[in-house]
Amino acid sequence: MTKSSLKKHRAIRGPAFRLRPARAYETEICAVVHRASYESWIFLDRNPHTPAEDRAWMRNEIFRKCEVTVAEKLGAVVGYISTQEGFISGLWVHPDHHRQGIGTALLNHAISTWPGPLELWVFEANHGAIRLYERHGFRTVHTTDGSATDEKLPDRLMRREPGTTLRTP
Repeated sequence: MTKSSLKKHRAIRGPAFRLRPARAYETEICAVVHRASYESWIFLDRNPHTPAEDRAWMRNEIFRKCEVTVAEKLGAVVGYISTQEGFISGLWVHPDHHRQGIGTALLNHAISTWPGPLELWVFEANHGAIRLYERHGFRTVHTTDGSATDEKLPDRLMRREPGTTLRTP
């Protein structure tokens, strides 16, 4: 996804929410969304990061290096996707807004704005996310035992090739 594609991108509206480019001052709220979603995972024993570390990571890594698109509902940021040159570094929706099509809309936005293959990492235990990605044409290309992750959980690298047909549920 290029800077110019986001500048051309106007807000996309979905049922009761819209997608738009993130604003520089939204690092804090995106860190809150990230943490709330992360901590809602039933397979995660503990969060290895502090809220301060989350905010610094969001500000210094995600907002500086990635294109960030947020989902906004009633004026509040409820989810985001961050991408960098064909890699989805994060797709997060606040748990109060799960199962409303927000993650699907964010993923479709990334697919529609990047012309090449897209890749992402997902934890093996995150079955809902894996199903979402598979429905959108992502396939597993590599798995690990998780020893290199902060969480020490097995994960997988998934890739979607351009032109892949969406799978119906």
